[in-house]
Amino acid sequence: MALKDRWSFHIKIDEMTDEQKITVRRGAYRITEEFGEVRLKTSISLWLRLTDKNSESLCVLGHDFPGVTGMIRVDKNPPIETKENGCVQLTESLDNQLRAGNKITIRGSAWPYRGAETQEIDLGGYAAITDFLRSRRK
Repeated sequence: MALKDRWSFHIKIDEMTDEQKITVRRGAYRITEEFGEVRLKTSISLWLRLTDKNSESLCVLGHDFPGVTGMIRVDKNPPIETKENGCVQLTESLDNQLRAGNKITIRGSAWPYRGAETQEIDLGGYAAITDFLRSRRK
């Protein structure tokens, strides 16, 4: 299986509250002639919180510079600015863009470096992984 088809997910039951938490993560890769797909060394990645169907969110993981927001852009759709925590609500409209899209471009600023970092992430398999995890939501 190619790396571009891999999404990392985590389903956890909190030991104290028994609350289920569902998260998904995907990092950026680069294609090389010699090694094929190579994961980029970056602190910026795509992160989804799917725990609650009424408040799903999409985040720029690693975005943690105080007072700075992140950005996301699916294919050539207009960019969306995140909240200061690096997240936006995963609305039906945004979910549809991700399902139909080929790539998402994310931008964040990791502490203590003020300069923004931009990464492109392949969306292959997005619909399959989110459908799978949503079907396991309690």
